[in-house]
Amino acid sequence: MKPHALPLVLLMLAPALAAPAPQRPEETPHVTLRRGSLTMTVLLPDARTGYYRSTRFDWSGLVARASFGGHTFYAPWKRTHDSNNFEDALGTAEEFGTAGPDGKSGPLGFADAKPGDRFVKIGVGVLQKPDSQLYQFSRAYPVVRFGTWTVRHGRDWVEFTQELTEGGWGYRYDKRLALTDRGFTIARRLQNTGTQQLVTDHYGHNFTLIDDEPIGPDYRVRFPFAVTMKNAINEFAQAAGKQILIRKALQPTATGNGEQIYAELAGFGTSAGDDEFTIENTRTGGAVRVRGDHSLSDFHFYAAPLAVCPEPFVRLELQPGQEARWKTDYTFLVASSKS
Repeated sequence: MKPHALPLVLLMLAPALAAPAPQRPEETPHVTLRRGSLTMTVLLPDARTGYYRSTRFDWSGLVARASFGGHTFYAPWKRTHDSNNFEDALGTAEEFGTAGPDGKSGPLGFADAKPGDRFVKIGVGVLQKPDSQLYQFSRAYPVVRFGTWTVRHGRDWVEFTQELTEGGWGYRYDKRLALTDRGFTIARRLQNTGTQQLVTDHYGHNFTLIDDEPIGPDYRVRFPFAVTMKNAINEFAQAAGKQILIRKALQPTATGNGEQIYAELAGFGTSAGDDEFTIENTRTGGAVRVRGDHSLSDFHFYAAPLAVCPEPFVRLELQPGQEARWKTDYTFLVASSKS
């Protein structure tokens, strides 16, 4: 994953957490990428002033805003922001190690760690297990040290690299985000540089808002397979053939994230062709199609007043010395070019 131009190299060191960052993403470290009529704001990892500095999401490659074909995509999904809050990321936030029922796909070393021991969260750093409770993504864990990031970028691309070693765990993680004529790609490489087998899941949360319009009946999500929901959901959404329809506008509330939808999806098969979805704002004609190149291990769906979030999961198992590569293509579709 080598750059195609002379790089600007930034070493993001890892001091202790500082005060919360400003509310607006553009006031925090970022790069602005351009290609043709496409403009994109990508946030940079920074342990002192970064937009996101908590222990859930991978700090790299957060697309905060994109503009293309007269439409806008992505925006903060919460009305208030705390950079140290576990969920206060945005856009193309991704996560490793959410912990399945077998306990093996959680953060590296967490299942076997005793209270007070260390474990590793890929894309974040070395954390401490405070007690004997099961891993919870909705919890901020004490930080032993954040991983160091190297960032390189050109006019229409940015690369992130994090290398970390802790006990028998070790990895090198590379992420390259590059603009295309109608969107962008995220290409990832994860190398197991430690002495223990590396088992993890990975997914993109895809906090998506189109044309700054709150989530409601003008939104729908299309899939290449007939989608069903494993769990009963409220009256706000319905699975109908190969799509999920939003039936009612999701309203903000005085506290919390407002009215929400959460479902675990079924219907996808073992083919990488099912690693796809399209989010469409049928009123404005703006849409984004997202295609991965890896077979799925799970698929979740979440929505709140300012974001609709299809979440495709992949599972990675790497012996020492092995590596995995997987890529996601994002294509922006406008009324004149929908397909």
